[in-house]
Amino acid sequence: MTRLQMLRKRAIALQAQMQTRLASAVNPEGHAQANDPRTFNEAEQAGHDTDQGALDALVAQIATEERLATFVAPVTVDPAVPAPAAPLDGDTPVAIVVGEDRAVGQPFGSLGEQLLAIRAASDPTNPVMDPRLLAVRAATGMNESVPSDGGFAVQKDFIAGIKERMHNEGQIFSRVNRTPIGANANGLKFNVIKENSRADGSRGGGVRAYWTDEAAALTASKTTLRQVELQLEKLTALMYLTGELQQDATALSARANRDFGRELLFKTEDAYWEGDGAGKPLGIVGHAGTVVVAKEAAQAASTVVSANIVKMWARMRNRSNSVWMYNQEIEPQLLQMTQAVGTGGTVTYMPPGGLSASPYATLMGRPMIPVEYASALGTAGDIVLCDWDAYESIDKGGPKYDSSIHVRFLFDEEVFRAIYRVDGQPLYNSALTPFKGSATTAHFVTLATRA
Repeated sequence: MTRLQMLRKRAIALQAQMQTRLASAVNPEGHAQANDPRTFNEAEQAGHDTDQGALDALVAQIATEERLATFVAPVTVDPAVPAPAAPLDGDTPVAIVVGEDRAVGQPFGSLGEQLLAIRAASDPTNPVMDPRLLAVRAATGMNESVPSDGGFAVQKDFIAGIKERMHNEGQIFSRVNRTPIGANANGLKFNVIKENSRADGSRGGGVRAYWTDEAAALTASKTTLRQVELQLEKLTALMYLTGELQQDATALSARANRDFGRELLFKTEDAYWEGDGAGKPLGIVGHAGTVVVAKEAAQAASTVVSANIVKMWARMRNRSNSVWMYNQEIEPQLLQMTQAVGTGGTVTYMPPGGLSASPYATLMGRPMIPVEYASALGTAGDIVLCDWDAYESIDKGGPKYDSSIHVRFLFDEEVFRAIYRVDGQPLYNSALTPFKGSATTAHFVTLATRA
Protein backbone atom coordinates (compact mmCIF):
# COMPACT_ATOMS: atom_id res chain seq x y z
CA MET A 1 0.00 0.00 0.00
CA THR A 2 1.37 3.41 -0.97
CA ARG A 3 1.61 6.30 1.47
CA LEU A 4 -1.21 8.09 -0.35
CA GLN A 5 -3.43 5.03 -0.04
CA MET A 6 -2.69 4.78 3.70
CA LEU A 7 -3.60 8.43 4.22
CA ARG A 8 -6.88 7.92 2.41
CA LYS A 9 -7.56 4.80 4.46
CA ARG A 10 -6.99 6.74 7.69
CA ALA A 11 -9.33 9.49 6.52
CA ILE A 12 -12.08 6.98 5.70
CA ALA A 13 -11.65 5.26 9.08
CA LEU A 14 -11.72 8.57 10.92
CA GLN A 15 -14.85 9.66 9.09
CA ALA A 16 -16.54 6.36 9.95
CA GLN A 17 -15.65 6.92 13.62
CA MET A 18 -17.22 10.39 13.52
CA GLN A 19 -20.36 9.08 11.84
CA THR A 20 -20.68 6.36 14.50
CA ARG A 21 -20.43 8.99 17.25
CA LEU A 22 -23.04 11.09 15.51
CA ALA A 23 -25.44 8.14 15.22
CA SER A 24 -25.18 7.42 18.95
CA ALA A 25 -25.59 11.01 20.11
CA VAL A 26 -28.18 11.66 22.82
CA ASN A 27 -30.20 14.72 23.69
CA PRO A 28 -29.95 16.53 27.02
CA GLU A 29 -32.77 14.38 28.45
CA GLY A 30 -30.76 11.25 27.79
CA HIS A 31 -33.08 9.78 25.18
CA ALA A 32 -31.77 8.42 21.88
CA GLN A 33 -32.40 10.75 19.00
CA ALA A 34 -35.09 9.72 16.52
CA ASN A 35 -36.53 12.36 14.24
CA ASP A 36 -35.18 15.37 16.20
CA PRO A 37 -31.87 17.02 15.23
CA ARG A 38 -29.00 15.27 17.01
CA THR A 39 -26.95 17.07 19.64
CA PHE A 40 -23.67 16.16 21.37
CA ASN A 41 -23.06 16.13 25.05
CA GLU A 42 -19.85 17.79 26.32
CA ALA A 43 -17.64 14.70 26.02
CA GLU A 44 -18.96 13.83 22.58
CA GLN A 45 -18.44 17.38 21.36
CA ALA A 46 -14.82 17.33 22.53
CA GLY A 47 -14.19 14.02 20.77
CA HIS A 48 -15.81 15.31 17.62
CA ASP A 49 -13.70 18.48 17.62
CA THR A 50 -10.50 16.43 18.04
CA ASP A 51 -11.42 14.04 15.21
CA GLN A 52 -12.47 16.93 12.95
CA GLY A 53 -9.09 18.59 13.43
CA ALA A 54 -7.28 15.34 12.64
CA LEU A 55 -9.45 14.77 9.56
CA ASP A 56 -8.80 18.30 8.27
CA ALA A 57 -5.08 17.72 8.63
CA LEU A 58 -5.33 14.42 6.75
CA VAL A 59 -7.28 16.01 3.93
CA ALA A 60 -4.64 18.74 3.57
CA GLN A 61 -1.85 16.12 3.61
CA ILE A 62 -3.65 14.02 0.97
CA ALA A 63 -3.96 17.09 -1.26
CA THR A 64 -0.21 17.75 -0.89
CA GLU A 65 0.65 14.12 -1.70
CA GLU A 66 -1.57 14.22 -4.79
CA ARG A 67 0.11 17.40 -6.07
CA LEU A 68 3.57 15.92 -5.50
CA ALA A 69 2.56 12.71 -7.30
CA THR A 70 1.70 14.84 -10.33
CA PHE A 71 5.09 16.62 -10.61
CA VAL A 72 7.70 14.37 -8.93
CA ALA A 73 9.20 11.62 -11.10
CA PRO A 74 9.16 8.10 -9.60
CA VAL A 75 12.31 7.13 -7.71
CA THR A 76 14.25 4.09 -8.96
CA VAL A 77 14.62 1.57 -6.15
CA ASP A 78 17.41 -0.99 -5.96
CA PRO A 79 15.67 -4.31 -5.20
CA ALA A 80 18.75 -5.49 -3.32
CA VAL A 81 18.40 -2.72 -0.74
CA PRO A 82 15.41 -3.04 1.58
CA ALA A 83 13.29 0.10 1.66
CA PRO A 84 13.02 1.89 5.01
CA ALA A 85 9.64 1.85 6.69
CA ALA A 86 7.65 4.98 5.98
CA PRO A 87 7.09 7.08 9.11
CA LEU A 88 3.51 7.19 10.26
CA ASP A 89 1.88 10.30 11.65
CA GLY A 90 -0.04 9.86 14.86
CA ASP A 91 -0.67 6.72 16.87
CA THR A 92 -3.64 5.38 14.92
CA PRO A 93 -2.91 1.74 14.02
CA VAL A 94 -3.01 1.01 10.27
CA ALA A 95 -3.70 -2.46 8.86
CA ILE A 96 -0.95 -3.81 6.59
CA VAL A 97 -2.32 -4.94 3.21
CA VAL A 98 -0.20 -7.18 0.96
CA GLY A 99 -0.77 -6.55 -2.73
CA GLU A 100 -3.40 -4.34 -4.33
CA ASP A 101 -6.16 -2.84 -2.23
CA ARG A 102 -9.10 -5.16 -2.88
CA ALA A 103 -11.63 -2.46 -2.05
CA VAL A 104 -10.58 -0.53 -5.15
CA GLY A 105 -11.56 -3.38 -7.44
CA GLN A 106 -14.94 -4.04 -5.89
CA PRO A 107 -18.01 -2.55 -7.57
CA PHE A 108 -20.57 -0.48 -5.71
CA GLY A 109 -23.38 -2.54 -4.28
CA SER A 110 -26.05 -0.16 -5.62
CA LEU A 111 -26.56 3.18 -7.31
CA GLY A 112 -27.46 4.66 -3.93
CA GLU A 113 -24.14 3.55 -2.46
CA GLN A 114 -22.26 5.14 -5.36
CA LEU A 115 -24.19 8.41 -5.07
CA LEU A 116 -23.42 8.57 -1.33
CA ALA A 117 -19.73 8.14 -2.13
CA ILE A 118 -19.93 10.91 -4.73
CA ARG A 119 -21.59 13.21 -2.22
CA ALA A 120 -18.92 12.50 0.39
CA ALA A 121 -16.14 13.20 -2.10
CA SER A 122 -17.68 16.51 -3.17
CA ASP A 123 -18.36 17.85 0.34
CA PRO A 124 -16.17 21.01 0.60
CA THR A 125 -16.10 20.88 4.42
CA ASN A 126 -15.31 17.17 4.76
CA PRO A 127 -14.14 15.59 1.48
CA VAL A 128 -13.47 11.84 1.71
CA MET A 129 -12.69 9.95 -1.49
CA ASP A 130 -13.93 6.38 -1.75
CA PRO A 131 -11.11 4.50 -3.59
CA ARG A 132 -13.69 2.80 -5.83
CA LEU A 133 -14.44 6.17 -7.43
CA LEU A 134 -10.84 6.34 -8.66
CA ALA A 135 -10.78 2.89 -10.21
CA VAL A 136 -10.37 2.61 -13.97
CA ARG A 137 -13.41 0.79 -15.31
CA ALA A 138 -14.72 -0.22 -18.69
CA ALA A 139 -17.04 2.35 -20.21
CA THR A 140 -20.75 1.65 -19.78
CA GLY A 141 -21.64 2.54 -23.36
CA MET A 142 -20.00 3.94 -26.49
CA ASN A 143 -16.29 4.76 -26.06
CA GLU A 144 -13.01 4.97 -27.93
CA SER A 145 -11.40 1.87 -26.43
CA VAL A 146 -13.56 -0.64 -28.30
CA PRO A 147 -13.55 0.09 -32.06
CA SER A 148 -17.08 -1.13 -32.74
CA ASP A 149 -18.40 0.88 -29.75
CA GLY A 150 -17.26 4.19 -31.22
CA GLY A 151 -13.50 4.00 -31.70
CA PHE A 152 -13.97 3.44 -35.42
CA ALA A 153 -15.45 6.91 -35.73
CA VAL A 154 -12.31 8.79 -34.57
CA GLN A 155 -9.83 7.53 -37.16
CA LYS A 156 -8.23 10.60 -38.80
CA ASP A 157 -8.41 9.21 -42.31
CA PHE A 158 -12.18 8.73 -42.13
CA ILE A 159 -14.64 11.24 -43.55
CA ALA A 160 -16.55 13.32 -41.00
CA GLY A 161 -19.96 11.81 -41.71
CA ILE A 162 -21.18 8.33 -40.88
CA LYS A 163 -22.65 6.28 -43.68
CA GLU A 164 -25.78 4.26 -43.03
CA ARG A 165 -28.35 2.07 -44.71
CA MET A 166 -31.54 3.65 -45.95
CA HIS A 167 -34.86 2.25 -44.77
CA ASN A 168 -38.42 2.78 -45.92
CA GLU A 169 -39.70 4.07 -42.57
CA GLY A 170 -42.51 6.41 -41.67
CA GLN A 171 -44.94 4.90 -44.19
CA ILE A 172 -47.40 3.91 -41.44
CA PHE A 173 -46.89 6.74 -38.93
CA SER A 174 -47.76 9.39 -41.51
CA ARG A 175 -51.05 7.66 -42.37
CA VAL A 176 -52.67 6.98 -38.98
CA ASN A 177 -55.02 9.37 -37.20
CA ARG A 178 -52.76 10.97 -34.58
CA THR A 179 -54.07 13.01 -31.63
CA PRO A 180 -51.60 14.86 -29.33
CA ILE A 181 -52.48 14.63 -25.62
CA GLY A 182 -52.40 17.76 -23.42
CA ALA A 183 -50.10 18.40 -20.48
CA ASN A 184 -52.62 17.40 -17.81
CA ALA A 185 -53.78 14.11 -19.32
CA ASN A 186 -52.24 10.70 -19.99
CA GLY A 187 -54.93 9.14 -22.15
CA LEU A 188 -57.93 9.66 -24.36
CA LYS A 189 -61.51 8.38 -24.39
CA PHE A 190 -63.72 8.78 -27.42
CA ASN A 191 -66.93 7.35 -28.77
CA VAL A 192 -67.24 5.21 -31.88
CA ILE A 193 -70.54 4.33 -33.53
CA LYS A 194 -71.18 0.66 -32.89
CA GLU A 195 -71.85 -0.53 -36.42
CA ASN A 196 -71.11 -4.19 -37.17
CA SER A 197 -73.63 -4.63 -39.98
CA ARG A 198 -75.24 -2.63 -42.76
CA ALA A 199 -78.59 -4.40 -42.31
CA ASP A 200 -81.70 -2.39 -41.40
CA GLY A 201 -81.54 -1.41 -37.73
CA SER A 202 -77.74 -1.71 -37.60
CA ARG A 203 -76.54 1.05 -39.90
CA GLY A 204 -75.11 4.00 -38.01
CA GLY A 205 -75.33 2.01 -34.81
CA GLY A 206 -79.11 1.75 -35.01
CA VAL A 207 -80.31 4.84 -36.86
CA ARG A 208 -83.21 3.84 -39.11
CA ALA A 209 -85.47 5.58 -41.60
CA TYR A 210 -89.02 4.44 -42.45
CA TRP A 211 -91.41 5.05 -45.33
CA THR A 212 -94.35 6.72 -43.62
CA ASP A 213 -97.89 7.47 -44.74
CA GLU A 214 -99.29 10.97 -44.58
CA ALA A 215 -100.27 12.02 -41.05
CA ALA A 216 -98.95 8.71 -39.65
CA ALA A 217 -96.85 8.62 -36.50
CA LEU A 218 -93.07 8.58 -36.97
CA THR A 219 -91.01 5.71 -35.63
CA ALA A 220 -88.06 6.62 -33.42
CA SER A 221 -84.57 5.09 -33.55
CA LYS A 222 -81.27 5.83 -31.86
CA THR A 223 -77.54 5.40 -32.28
CA THR A 224 -75.56 2.91 -30.19
CA LEU A 225 -72.06 3.98 -29.22
CA ARG A 226 -68.95 2.12 -28.12
CA GLN A 227 -66.29 3.82 -26.01
CA VAL A 228 -62.62 3.41 -26.88
CA GLU A 229 -59.89 4.28 -24.36
CA LEU A 230 -56.23 4.81 -25.18
CA GLN A 231 -53.64 5.04 -22.39
CA LEU A 232 -50.17 6.42 -23.09
CA GLU A 233 -47.48 3.72 -23.02
CA LYS A 234 -43.76 4.43 -22.63
CA LEU A 235 -41.08 3.71 -25.24
CA THR A 236 -37.50 4.54 -24.22
CA ALA A 237 -33.94 4.54 -25.56
CA LEU A 238 -30.66 5.19 -23.70
CA MET A 239 -27.05 5.72 -24.85
CA TYR A 240 -23.75 6.53 -23.09
CA LEU A 241 -20.93 8.48 -24.77
CA THR A 242 -17.52 9.19 -23.24
CA GLY A 243 -16.28 12.76 -23.13
CA GLU A 244 -13.39 11.89 -25.44
CA LEU A 245 -15.74 10.40 -28.03
CA GLN A 246 -17.96 13.48 -27.98
CA GLN A 247 -14.94 15.76 -28.54
CA ASP A 248 -13.15 13.62 -31.12
CA ALA A 249 -16.14 12.24 -33.04
CA THR A 250 -18.71 15.01 -33.15
CA ALA A 251 -20.69 13.14 -35.77
CA LEU A 252 -21.75 10.59 -33.14
CA SER A 253 -22.99 13.00 -30.48
CA ALA A 254 -24.72 15.14 -33.10
CA ARG A 255 -26.55 12.08 -34.44
CA ALA A 256 -27.58 10.56 -31.11
CA ASN A 257 -31.03 12.14 -30.92
CA ARG A 258 -31.71 11.62 -34.63
CA ASP A 259 -30.84 7.94 -34.37
CA PHE A 260 -33.09 7.65 -31.32
CA GLY A 261 -35.91 9.22 -33.32
CA ARG A 262 -35.56 6.64 -36.06
CA GLU A 263 -35.51 3.76 -33.60
CA LEU A 264 -38.58 5.07 -31.76
CA LEU A 265 -40.35 5.41 -35.11
CA PHE A 266 -39.45 1.84 -36.06
CA LYS A 267 -40.69 0.36 -32.78
CA THR A 268 -43.89 2.43 -32.92
CA GLU A 269 -44.74 1.37 -36.46
CA ASP A 270 -43.94 -2.25 -35.66
CA ALA A 271 -46.44 -2.06 -32.77
CA TYR A 272 -49.06 -0.49 -35.04
CA TRP A 273 -48.55 -3.48 -37.32
CA GLU A 274 -48.68 -6.38 -34.86
CA GLY A 275 -48.41 -5.10 -31.27
CA ASP A 276 -50.25 -7.18 -28.66
CA GLY A 277 -51.56 -4.15 -26.74
CA ALA A 278 -49.74 -5.15 -23.53
CA GLY A 279 -47.68 -2.05 -22.65
CA LYS A 280 -47.64 -1.08 -26.31
CA PRO A 281 -50.11 -0.16 -29.09
CA LEU A 282 -52.47 -2.79 -30.50
CA GLY A 283 -51.61 -3.85 -34.04
CA ILE A 284 -53.74 -4.66 -37.06
CA VAL A 285 -52.35 -8.16 -37.72
CA GLY A 286 -54.33 -10.63 -35.64
CA HIS A 287 -56.88 -8.00 -34.61
CA ALA A 288 -60.56 -8.94 -34.45
CA GLY A 289 -61.48 -6.18 -36.89
CA THR A 290 -59.08 -7.40 -39.60
CA VAL A 291 -60.47 -9.69 -42.31
CA VAL A 292 -58.38 -12.77 -43.10
CA VAL A 293 -58.89 -14.15 -46.63
CA ALA A 294 -58.48 -17.93 -46.90
CA LYS A 295 -55.93 -19.43 -49.28
CA GLU A 296 -57.01 -21.14 -52.49
CA ALA A 297 -57.71 -24.85 -52.56
CA ALA A 298 -54.48 -26.79 -53.16
CA GLN A 299 -52.49 -23.53 -53.17
CA ALA A 300 -48.78 -24.20 -52.83
CA ALA A 301 -46.97 -23.08 -49.70
CA SER A 302 -45.28 -19.66 -49.69
CA THR A 303 -47.09 -18.37 -52.75
CA VAL A 304 -49.33 -15.44 -53.66
CA VAL A 305 -51.66 -15.90 -56.63
CA SER A 306 -54.01 -13.60 -58.52
CA ALA A 307 -57.09 -15.13 -56.89
CA ASN A 308 -55.72 -14.10 -53.46
CA ILE A 309 -55.40 -10.50 -54.57
CA VAL A 310 -58.83 -10.37 -56.17
CA LYS A 311 -60.51 -11.76 -53.05
CA MET A 312 -58.63 -9.41 -50.74
CA TRP A 313 -59.69 -6.47 -52.91
CA ALA A 314 -63.32 -7.61 -52.69
CA ARG A 315 -63.18 -7.47 -48.87
CA MET A 316 -61.72 -3.94 -48.56
CA ARG A 317 -64.16 -1.42 -47.09
CA ASN A 318 -62.60 1.88 -48.14
CA ARG A 319 -60.72 1.31 -51.38
CA SER A 320 -60.10 4.97 -52.23
CA ASN A 321 -57.82 5.44 -49.21
CA SER A 322 -56.20 2.01 -49.20
CA VAL A 323 -52.57 0.99 -49.82
CA TRP A 324 -50.92 -2.40 -50.09
CA MET A 325 -48.13 -3.05 -47.59
CA TYR A 326 -46.04 -6.15 -47.98
CA ASN A 327 -42.78 -7.99 -47.34
CA GLN A 328 -40.33 -7.64 -50.23
CA GLU A 329 -39.98 -11.42 -50.29
CA ILE A 330 -43.29 -11.67 -52.15
CA GLU A 331 -42.21 -9.52 -55.12
CA PRO A 332 -41.12 -12.51 -57.26
CA GLN A 333 -44.65 -13.85 -56.76
CA LEU A 334 -46.20 -10.52 -57.74
CA LEU A 335 -44.16 -10.15 -60.91
CA GLN A 336 -45.38 -13.52 -62.17
CA MET A 337 -49.09 -12.98 -61.47
CA THR A 338 -51.39 -12.73 -64.47
CA GLN A 339 -55.12 -12.57 -64.96
CA ALA A 340 -56.66 -14.67 -67.75
CA VAL A 341 -58.54 -12.68 -70.38
CA GLY A 342 -60.08 -14.92 -73.06
CA THR A 343 -57.27 -16.85 -74.74
CA GLY A 344 -54.69 -14.38 -73.50
CA GLY A 345 -54.11 -12.52 -70.27
CA THR A 346 -52.84 -9.38 -68.54
CA VAL A 347 -50.47 -8.70 -65.66
CA THR A 348 -52.07 -8.24 -62.26
CA TYR A 349 -49.17 -6.26 -60.81
CA MET A 350 -47.97 -3.01 -62.37
CA PRO A 351 -44.24 -2.73 -61.52
CA PRO A 352 -42.41 0.59 -61.03
CA GLY A 353 -42.08 2.45 -64.31
CA GLY A 354 -45.28 0.97 -65.68
CA LEU A 355 -46.94 4.23 -64.67
CA SER A 356 -44.17 6.81 -64.88
CA ALA A 357 -46.16 9.43 -63.00
CA SER A 358 -46.70 7.16 -60.00
CA PRO A 359 -44.14 7.00 -57.15
CA TYR A 360 -45.08 3.41 -56.33
CA ALA A 361 -45.83 0.18 -58.08
CA THR A 362 -49.56 -0.49 -58.17
CA LEU A 363 -51.84 -3.45 -57.57
CA MET A 364 -55.53 -3.05 -58.43
CA GLY A 365 -54.65 0.60 -58.98
CA ARG A 366 -53.49 1.16 -55.39
CA PRO A 367 -49.89 1.89 -54.26
CA MET A 368 -47.60 -0.98 -53.27
CA ILE A 369 -45.33 -0.13 -50.31
CA PRO A 370 -42.75 -2.61 -48.92
CA VAL A 371 -42.34 -2.45 -45.12
CA GLU A 372 -40.02 -4.33 -42.78
CA TYR A 373 -42.80 -5.13 -40.34
CA ALA A 374 -44.67 -7.41 -42.77
CA SER A 375 -44.46 -11.13 -42.01
CA ALA A 376 -42.34 -13.61 -43.95
CA LEU A 377 -43.67 -14.93 -47.25
CA GLY A 378 -46.41 -17.50 -46.73
CA THR A 379 -47.56 -16.34 -43.29
CA ALA A 380 -50.48 -14.09 -42.31
CA GLY A 381 -49.38 -10.47 -42.52
CA ASP A 382 -46.96 -10.83 -45.46
CA ILE A 383 -49.32 -8.67 -47.52
CA VAL A 384 -52.08 -6.44 -46.09
CA LEU A 385 -54.50 -4.07 -47.79
CA CYS A 386 -54.72 -1.15 -45.34
CA ASP A 387 -56.85 1.92 -44.72
CA TRP A 388 -54.81 3.56 -41.96
CA ASP A 389 -57.43 6.27 -41.54
CA ALA A 390 -59.24 3.64 -39.44
CA TYR A 391 -56.38 3.49 -36.91
CA GLU A 392 -56.32 5.94 -33.97
CA SER A 393 -53.06 6.92 -32.27
CA ILE A 394 -52.26 9.27 -29.39
CA ASP A 395 -48.96 10.64 -28.13
CA LYS A 396 -47.58 13.33 -25.85
CA GLY A 397 -46.62 15.60 -28.71
CA GLY A 398 -43.67 13.56 -30.00
CA PRO A 399 -40.52 12.08 -28.41
CA LYS A 400 -38.72 13.95 -25.61
CA TYR A 401 -34.92 14.04 -25.77
CA ASP A 402 -32.68 14.73 -22.77
CA SER A 403 -29.00 14.43 -21.90
CA SER A 404 -27.13 14.53 -18.60
CA ILE A 405 -23.52 14.51 -17.44
CA HIS A 406 -24.36 13.78 -13.80
CA VAL A 407 -25.14 10.05 -13.61
CA ARG A 408 -21.66 9.10 -14.88
CA PHE A 409 -19.95 12.41 -14.04
CA LEU A 410 -16.84 10.87 -12.44
CA PHE A 411 -16.27 8.70 -15.49
CA ASP A 412 -16.65 11.58 -17.97
CA GLU A 413 -19.60 9.98 -19.72
CA GLU A 414 -22.74 11.70 -20.89
CA VAL A 415 -26.03 9.86 -21.11
CA PHE A 416 -28.54 10.52 -23.87
CA ARG A 417 -32.16 9.56 -23.29
CA ALA A 418 -35.26 9.52 -25.47
CA ILE A 419 -38.79 8.86 -24.20
CA TYR A 420 -41.87 8.60 -26.40
CA ARG A 421 -45.29 8.16 -24.83
CA VAL A 422 -47.69 6.71 -27.37
CA ASP A 423 -50.61 4.33 -27.81
CA GLY A 424 -52.94 3.27 -30.59
CA GLN A 425 -55.44 0.71 -31.83
CA PRO A 426 -57.79 0.06 -34.76
CA LEU A 427 -61.06 1.99 -34.49
CA TYR A 428 -63.33 -0.92 -35.31
CA ASN A 429 -63.25 -4.16 -33.34
CA SER A 430 -65.13 -6.32 -35.85
CA ALA A 431 -65.62 -6.76 -39.57
CA LEU A 432 -68.69 -5.26 -41.22
CA THR A 433 -71.50 -7.42 -42.64
CA PRO A 434 -72.84 -5.90 -45.89
CA PHE A 435 -76.46 -4.92 -46.51
CA LYS A 436 -76.78 -7.79 -48.96
CA GLY A 437 -74.51 -10.78 -49.13
CA SER A 438 -72.45 -12.54 -46.46
CA ALA A 439 -68.79 -11.68 -47.18
CA THR A 440 -67.71 -9.22 -44.51
CA THR A 441 -65.56 -6.19 -45.28
CA ALA A 442 -63.02 -4.28 -43.20
CA HIS A 443 -60.48 -1.47 -43.29
CA PHE A 444 -57.63 -3.99 -42.98
CA VAL A 445 -57.52 -7.18 -45.06
CA THR A 446 -54.77 -9.79 -44.93
CA LEU A 447 -54.11 -13.23 -46.41
CA ALA A 448 -54.20 -16.43 -44.36
CA THR A 449 -51.09 -18.54 -43.90
CA ARG A 450 -50.15 -20.66 -46.91
CA ALA A 451 -48.17 -23.54 -45.47
